[in-house]
Amino acid sequence: MAKIIFTGLVQGEHNYHFSNQDEDMMVATIDLVYKEQDFRIEVKQPYGTNFEEEEGLELYIPFDSMLRELKYSDLSDKCEEYYRSLIGSSGNGIRIEGCANVQMSNNSFGKQWEVDIPLVNDNGTTW
Repeated sequence: MAKIIFTGLVQGEHNYHFSNQDEDMMVATIDLVYKEQDFRIEVKQPYGTNFEEEEGLELYIPFDSMLRELKYSDLSDKCEEYYRSLIGSSGNGIRIEGCANVQMSNNSFGKQWEVDIPLVNDNGTTW
């Protein structure tokens, strides 16, 4: 297991519950610390998906990043949990309920959260 410390999030753009669902999307960056080094992960909600009803945000991590030592599915789940803890119907940073056509951008959050994530070597799985 590896210790990861989430340190912040910048919500680049988020189209939330648009009347034309094809326009719903989100792009953000999550800052974290692994092995005493700072990393930034880009996180996206694909166009046309419903943020509140669908899981599976996409992570974009450089190919040569040390973060690839971590089990992808667990890292992805924790990034999504971190994002949703700040934004949306369960968020405590920007809580959104019962509204439509919300467009947000350039919101910054500094919330520290420490988690353990399995290494790829722990169970033989790869990216």
